[in-house]
Amino acid sequence: MTISDADIPSLEVLDDLADRILEHAAEELEPERTTLEVTGYADGDYEIRAYETISIRIDADVGEITERVAVRYNRHREWIQLHHYRESDDGRTTIEVRDLESYPDPVAIADVDEE
Repeated sequence: MTISDADIPSLEVLDDLADRILEHAAEELEPERTTLEVTGYADGDYEIRAYETISIRIDADVGEITERVAVRYNRHREWIQLHHYRESDDGRTTIEVRDLESYPDPVAIADVDEE
């Protein structure tokens, strides 16, 4: 699979999204403990998130447990969410998910317009 330049987001787009995420993160997270992470993939997809690690502890049964709160952007669904979760060797457990910005589904809008 080859990627065209059109598939790769510009730095301007990523910068604008990072600014929006950081605005939400300033309201939801401890600024001194917040990490901004941008991940790009070979297929042109990307993720942007800001997160705060709340705690890291050791449990005898499951090993290290990390609790984080993240403000994340999903390019395909076009939303910015707060995601509070715990992660361990057993996997990830979601504690809370809350929309901070979301956009209507264009298919749902088209269905309403046709009625």
